[in-house]
Amino acid sequence: MLNNLRLPRTIPPVCAAAWLLLPNLVLANSPALIDRTFTAKGDVVGTHQTDVLTVHVIAASINAPFTWTASITDPDGRTIFKVEHADASIDKFFHDAQFERDCSGYASCKERYYFHDLPAAFFAGITPSPMAWEMDSFFMADLTETVTDFMQRQGATPRMIAEAIEEIKDELQRPGFHALYLLDSPVEDTSPMIWVPSAKEFVPF
Repeated sequence: MLNNLRLPRTIPPVCAAAWLLLPNLVLANSPALIDRTFTAKGDVVGTHQTDVLTVHVIAASINAPFTWTASITDPDGRTIFKVEHADASIDKFFHDAQFERDCSGYASCKERYYFHDLPAAFFAGITPSPMAWEMDSFFMADLTETVTDFMQRQGATPRMIAEAIEEIKDELQRPGFHALYLLDSPVEDTSPMIWVPSAKEFVPF
């Protein structure tokens, strides 16, 4: 639905104290290995509890394709969301001047994207929406299609899908909901996701 929509770079700012940049972990026999972890704490499920959001980025070197993992752990230590991404297909595009903003050069633009933009977009889910989502017949049609496609692939029944759609619709109509965003690349975002209590997972909408 929104896979080809590039969201504006006005993602709500995350307080600097809320997320921590951990130092590079350098292996003794692999001095060029990039292994960086970014974390943030806050309520992204909407239960007024503290979840832990983590983005883990690795690469053989700054000149090699990056891979990354984004995950969320609930207050009980359970992983409630995890996605892994390999970026070999987009690596060459960091040479292009317009591929990433506010940077210059292949290495600088990769650092900007993986060490700033990627975690910032993910951590924006901690900030509640200041307004309700605009609903119309086109949005509801897309919402229904997106949720149905996603949940059918997981074996959900029509009743489970219908319940999830109603929960998402109700949540989006109230200001203060938490939407989870991931970036596919500097020029492409994935569909936003929201926590669905009946499904006990984040579902795209």
